[in-house]
Amino acid sequence: MNLVNHEIIKDKELFKKCANELLNETFIPRNCESKRISFNYLKSNLNIFEEYFEFLGYKVIHNKVYDIIYILGEDSKNRIKLKKLETIFLLILKWLYLDHQSNINLLNDVIVDVETIIDKYATLQIKSKQVFDQKQFNDFFIKFRKFNLFESIDKDLSKSKARIRILDPIVLAFDGQSIDELLKETVERLETFNGFDNDNSTIEDEENLNDQLQD
Repeated sequence: MNLVNHEIIKDKELFKKCANELLNETFIPRNCESKRISFNYLKSNLNIFEEYFEFLGYKVIHNKVYDIIYILGEDSKNRIKLKKLETIFLLILKWLYLDHQSNINLLNDVIVDVETIIDKYATLQIKSKQVFDQKQFNDFFIKFRKFNLFESIDKDLSKSKARIRILDPIVLAFDGQSIDELLKETVERLETFNGFDNDNSTIEDEENLNDQLQD
């Protein structure tokens, strides 16, 4: 059955747009303003997308706690390799997100500035520590923003007080746990980098984007 031309799909162009966004971005969160239309359309037509993506070897999942729709690939689909510094960067964002959410209502935005992220990295006692400055932050931001893990508030991220909003998908690396458990595990993972060389090698195994912080 050609689902794209199926009679129950009333807006075929929007269907194609949302399908491509899932394939290219993995996460479509409700709390990302630029994705609100896509999220609402996906949610309203979830059963159609589930059937469509099943043919492609993906599961379409709606996390109702955080209101995120995402795909989970079979046989290493939508997997990436992370370097150690990239892992630390994402763990820091997750730590900041979870620390905020453990103290404040889930409806509150998690907003941090570049300086806070860089300062958090500076507290890690890592031998042969790589430089993690605003240029490195910009490089990582460009690389990972397409997954809707965060978004910029201020245009010029070269400034230390430039702000980003950390979005809900950052938490899905450890889906199914409470916020307190997630926070504890994230802090423990950050602490594992203390005292170890921070070389530029990649993580040993490929990780699904949903599990990309697991090394």
